[in-house]
Amino acid sequence: MLELQVRWADARGIARLDRAMRAIGEQKFRVIGNRVVNRTSDMARTHVRKALTKQTGLKRVVIVKAVRVTPSSPATLT
Repeated sequence: MLELQVRWADARGIARLDRAMRAIGEQKFRVIGNRVVNRTSDMARTHVRKALTKQTGLKRVVIVKAVRVTPSSPATLT
């Protein structure tokens, strides 16, 4: 089963999120979670490439070849 930890200042927000997640079902939640993980990793990869290019002075093409991301899939999402 997929576990998600969220911190909320107002407990009503957590209850609302819980109801929404249960309403969509585990399979759709896995698909949505997979999209979120992949989008977040793409954004992180972009920031890492920019930062490493500035910090190391290497050309961007070298950094792009070195920084690899393995995309998530609903089956491998844990």
